[in-house]
Parts: sequence; structure tokens; C-alpha cells
Amino acid sequence: MRKVLKLLSIVLILGILYLIYDDLAFDALQRADFAKIFVGYNGKTKLVCKKNFIGITTSGDFFELYVYSLGDVKINNNYPQFRNLENGTVTKETTIGKWRNCPINKGVIKLYRFTIGANNLNTSDCAILFKNEILNPRNFYSYISINDTEQYFFLYSSATNKLYYIRRKG
Repeated sequence: MRKVLKLLSIVLILGILYLIYDDLAFDALQRADFAKIFVGYNGKTKLVCKKNFIGITTSGDFFELYVYSLGDVKINNNYPQFRNLENGTVTKETTIGKWRNCPINKGVIKLYRFTIGANNLNTSDCAILFKNEILNPRNFYSYISINDTEQYFFLYSSATNKLYYIRRKG
């Protein structure tokens, strides 16, 4: 009986460690995705911050924020160009907003009110930076809304070469 309990404890601990590692190692955007976001981008990408806002909160926030450090990129008003993103297929009903200068227009604010206007964006340094960068008119934003529960938002800071990526799936 003791051996069985020990074995179950070890399996449980290994399972928990695997889930923690899997969460820490997860990278929402793959290398090939950056060429679909920016014209022919093949430079370096580094995930510098990741904040998970998924969970039970008083404000009902349900999204993740990723910040990538990039090399020099070229903004093209015909991008991003996705046929699918994170296994979500782009259809005729999908809304794709090509790159535009900040500040964000009212229609986009309404579409992304649950993420851009989230109450808990003051809880992490990268989220605070996102809130500041979104107001800078030298920066650019883009978005993809596959449906009401699967939405992606991109904010590129031209001064810092950082891409802020918000994904809402749920």
C-alpha cells in the first residue's frame, strides 16, 4: 500500500511539474508567424514578458499578454496576412484590421473593450507599458477577430521595437 501511495505521489508531482514547465515554455507566436505580421520579417524574436490574465477575477478578464523584442521591422498597410492563427481559421466572417497608427479608433476600442480596458492591466510591468504605448501616435496596431471569443490584438512600438500581443481565446 505504501509503495502505491509513493508511486501515486511521484506521478502527481511529475504531472504538476510538467504542467508548470509546459506553461512557462509556451510561446503563442511561432517564428513563421512574424513574417505574416510584418513584411518578410526574418529577424530575431525574443519573448521578454508574458502575463496570464486568465482565471477567475472580479472583473472577468480572460486573456494573455505577450511582449516580444524584435529587430527592425517594416510596417505595411496590407499586413497582417493570416489564413489561420493558432489553429483558428480565418473565414469571411473574420475581421482583420491591417496596421494603423495609434491611437485606436472607437470601433476597435468597442471590439476589444474586454482586453484593452481591463481593470487589472496595472498588475504587471509589461501591461503598464502596453497601456502607455497604446497612446503613442508613432506606434501601430492591428487586430484579428475570428469570433466573439477568439480575438488577437497587436501593438508595435516603433521606438522600442517591441510587439505587444494580446490573445483572447475562450
